[in-house]
Amino acid sequence: MGAISGSAQSLELRNTQEKDGEYHFKENSLITYPLENPVTHGDSFSVSVWMQYDSLLREKSHLINVSDEACGTFQQTLYAHAGKLEFFSGASCGSDFNYITTEAPQLKKWYHYVIVTHNKTVSLYVNTNKVGSTPVSTSATDTAKRIYFGGHHTYAEFFGRLKNIAFYNKGLTEQEIINIYTDINFPTKTEAGLYTKRQTVPPGFSMINIPFSYRDNSVGALFGIMSDIVIYNYDYHGGWLINYYDREFEEWDTPNHVISAGTPIWILNNTKSNININFQGKIPTSWRPSIGGVK
Repeated sequence: MGAISGSAQSLELRNTQEKDGEYHFKENSLITYPLENPVTHGDSFSVSVWMQYDSLLREKSHLINVSDEACGTFQQTLYAHAGKLEFFSGASCGSDFNYITTEAPQLKKWYHYVIVTHNKTVSLYVNTNKVGSTPVSTSATDTAKRIYFGGHHTYAEFFGRLKNIAFYNKGLTEQEIINIYTDINFPTKTEAGLYTKRQTVPPGFSMINIPFSYRDNSVGALFGIMSDIVIYNYDYHGGWLINYYDREFEEWDTPNHVISAGTPIWILNNTKSNININFQGKIPTSWRPSIGGVK
């Protein structure tokens, strides 16, 4: 599907709580995603994220900002308020913007947003539906080096929850967007009463959530023998745990590493192809009302 830019270590959280694989935004909450390769109007890239709103401001509530601090920086912004959801392409501090406008989101409902920039056109997808396209503004004089979720570097205006952040250094196809949406939203049930869910890990870094409780949820039970990936698991008390399968000793470097259901982890895929991981187990009870109608 294309490599993902950025790294697990560089995701910056401000006043943001993580619980059950979701980031909870309250007052002055912000996530900053530094890009390894800055972007501008001639590049192809995609941003994908799930968001749920607890409230909407009367004024603009910035949700996603591909931008930077300096005026003239390439900027793409998705924002919402009580009347509409709007996206614009332009330059920071500028006035020459190209817009996409659609209906405002509802409260307490998950939305999957994908912003695709390709061939000097930017398109906005909401829950796999293409709601509009517009030419990419060429007014910027500098590249964007960061993506802000929930606001911008000087303000934070989003109140709600966010999960499954991804940045692809290519323009996603409509089928790839559908695959991302259905892969996250609809696990399937087996005859044994367990659920199965396939996660596709592209080359480079990407974030996934451990969907199920399975056996002891040790790294070996979850991933088996997978020597082409490195797992980055952050713990607020212990910091980063980096784990990999050691071919020489035929076991994981930290074999007692337990990753509970709902935990977001970063995976480094060291190959040049997608890796499909099939998870199986039981969905946590607290998740069931909101995951694909599972009861």
